Amino acid sequence: MKKLSIVLVLFLIPLKISLADICAGASISAPESTPTSRFEYEIDGLTVVDKQTGLMWARCQFGYDWSVLEKSCFYLDNSVESSLSWKSALKMVVNNNASDAPYLGYSDWRLPNIKELASIVERKCNSPAINSEVFSGGTPSPFWSNTHVEGAAQIRIINFKTGQVGGAGSNDKLHLRLVRDIPDSE
Repeated sequence: MKKLSIVLVLFLIPLKISLADICAGASISAPESTPTSRFEYEIDGLTVVDKQTGLMWARCQFGYDWSVLEKSCFYLDNSVESSLSWKSALKMVVNNNASDAPYLGYSDWRLPNIKELASIVERKCNSPAINSEVFSGGTPSPFWSNTHVEGAAQIRIINFKTGQVGGAGSNDKLHLRLVRDIPDSE
């Protein structure tokens, strides 16, 4: 019986450690909806590819940068606003894609639609409701999608504090995480 207890303890310790890695905030007893194994890190560490959806995500929300040493996102520059109105967010994406030095080396970033944004919500975690090993740091708050609320003058959002879908007025200032489609040639 003592051997069984030791084996169980040795088995459960790594399990507990791996659960801590995915959730920076509180976690609930539920299966992972965005396991780390679902994501492939790009060489630079600034982007990840979701192998389930085929989308490439910026690891950090806009206005933040990835620290290889800290393995986390940090607020980079006070001159860059990390929360924008919806129209300013769309304009920022267009301007960055058209620049000589496009965002993270790609010129085809966009705001995700609500289904794409919801695909990275980690239902097991709360505050933030995102896989913190893959998308570490940043702000557990509402993020823009490019999806309108039907019949209302609002845009669909995801609150990454709770993982809930909601709506916001286009003049509200929210955060954004950019996404791009992976062309077949990549």
